[in-house]
Amino acid sequence: MRHAEERTVLDPRPGRTATEAAHGLGAAFPTERRALETAADAFNAVVYGDRPTTAARATDVRDLDARLAAMPLDTTPSGSLHRAGTAGRMVAPR
Repeated sequence: MRHAEERTVLDPRPGRTATEAAHGLGAAFPTERRALETAADAFNAVVYGDRPTTAARATDVRDLDARLAAMPLDTTPSGSLHRAGTAGRMVAPR
């Protein structure tokens, strides 16, 4: 999420949840909306639901992270984002 804030995809906001971040990033980058929501659900299950994750799920989140980090940001003259994809890195819980 920090990278999304640094790249100005999301406005900095303390206390933002993984679900809120996924919705914000998904609105800006609709091609990754489903993957972002899935990653947020996985994060919530592990952190708040005290459920274990799987190697496959962790790999999916890392792959999403890599795709998002590689996506360039385009801006219009007014500074609004115009790109399908996501900027920023969502980190899987350890």
